[in-house]
Amino acid sequence: MIKVIFKELDDYSDLHLVAIKNSVIYLAAGYKVDSDTIRSFLNNEVFDVKYDYFFRATNDVHEIDKIKSGEFTRSFNYIDGYFENGISVSDSLAYAKIDGYKYVYRLRGHVIGYGSDGEPVLD
Repeated sequence: MIKVIFKELDDYSDLHLVAIKNSVIYLAAGYKVDSDTIRSFLNNEVFDVKYDYFFRATNDVHEIDKIKSGEFTRSFNYIDGYFENGISVSDSLAYAKIDGYKYVYRLRGHVIGYGSDGEPVLD
């Protein structure tokens, strides 16, 4: 489940994404925003990610075959101790190098949410 927190600012700024952290989406605008506007913004600007592909890093050389066969469908969130609703990915190769993964591959999918560290989760 994702929580949304909205803050009204003391300026005239448009509705914008402030951050995504620990499954909480922080939004702000310089005016009151109704729930329909927030819902539309989330659908069009947050969940409808416009990347052509994402990166998945792993130490399992067979993981891509497991995904293709349907054997692997959900990532485990080791920080919080639960399974994600899909496969966690990144829009950058940087995290693969930082965390020392052995294998990285590109994949496509629909963003259905975000992990506790803000990473996209694909269907």
